[in-house]
Amino acid sequence: MTKKRIKFAIKSLKGKRPINQDSLACSFNKENDFCGIVCDGVGSVAGSEHASKIVANTFADEFSKTGHIESVTTWFKETLKKAMDALLAFANDNKKPDIATTLALLIIIDKKFYVYNIGDTRVYAFRKHDLTHEVKQYSYDHNYKNFLIANDATPEQLEANKSKWHALTNYIDASNPRVAKFDVNSGSIDQRTYFLICTDGLYGYVRDNTKYDIATRIFCPIPYKMTLLNKNALDNGSDDNVSGILVSVK
Repeated sequence: MTKKRIKFAIKSLKGKRPINQDSLACSFNKENDFCGIVCDGVGSVAGSEHASKIVANTFADEFSKTGHIESVTTWFKETLKKAMDALLAFANDNKKPDIATTLALLIIIDKKFYVYNIGDTRVYAFRKHDLTHEVKQYSYDHNYKNFLIANDATPEQLEANKSKWHALTNYIDASNPRVAKFDVNSGSIDQRTYFLICTDGLYGYVRDNTKYDIATRIFCPIPYKMTLLNKNALDNGSDDNVSGILVSVK
């Protein structure tokens, strides 16, 4: 797959927050494979914009150096360890021991795609079909709601803990030297597909059908599509940083 078959746009807005803790990056490797990364610094910890930047840049830089990747998951694990090492070094040098970030990563190699995530930053795929359309989330939210569901919580328990649903249960954390657990998903690309990697400041305020319509139906350059997605989130009341990478694959 050549670069010409992949188009992408990156857009990040501070929104109503005093600083932007989101970091985004894209790169191609020596085989013209594609990698897109979105990281969302944990807002409850001051300085987490540094964590998101370190992790995003580490993955983008390391991917650009690769050629043929025999095992994508092995590469991901090795790069995550490098990102953790860089994060811990920065945290120790700058006395910021608690900085943390989420991660969502999309890799496209030939006709296959791979999604890795830690936290609640998401990756969507949008596809047109003859009479229908598909909107699918390929990442998994590491939050308290899904933790309760995974542990067979009753409907009453879910409702009683509704105020905690969005609390993160997993992230890349400078205060913990362990490598964070991650989820992985993959699939094939057999038709025009749009991918959206985005933070909760975007996906939480834009309906799925609107995401699909902007990505696939509006006839305009892909950077403007990404601008429209961010604008829609802000118009709908997002009070967070609003960030995303929109990718088109033929």
